Amino acid sequence: MYKELNLDNFDIIRQCHLNKRSVPKEKLAEWLETVCYILDSFSIPLLKNAVSTIDRKAKRIDELQKEKINDQKKIIHLNEKVMEKKSAELNEVKSTVKIEMKSFSSIVKKNCPPTLTRKTIEAAVKSVCDKEDRSKNVII
Repeated sequence: MYKELNLDNFDIIRQCHLNKRSVPKEKLAEWLETVCYILDSFSIPLLKNAVSTIDRKAKRIDELQKEKINDQKKIIHLNEKVMEKKSAELNEVKSTVKIEMKSFSSIVKKNCPPTLTRKTIEAAVKSVCDKEDRSKNVII
């Protein structure tokens, strides 16, 4: 076609090239028939195939988006469960520590003498001083 029109390639074929008196009607009809055959045989089936492929891909994308949303909901739900369990464990630890601290403090109160008074401290210091004086006397 482009050779008959004295052109270099198909890309530059325009209406002005086809609308010359040198191109007979029969030739134009033949070229039109060839173009229609090519469109019907190759281009249209390829376009239909492309459209169906795009439709399948769009459906798959929708499915994946729905799956992603469901997965994110599951993750949120599981995170909430984990937080609840950790909160319950923390409350258990708090109550255990509170109970143990109470029992420890009661043990300390029972087994330890009451707070040191000035007199008990003076008595302890006096006894230590007396022991030191005795040891000096023994050495001398």
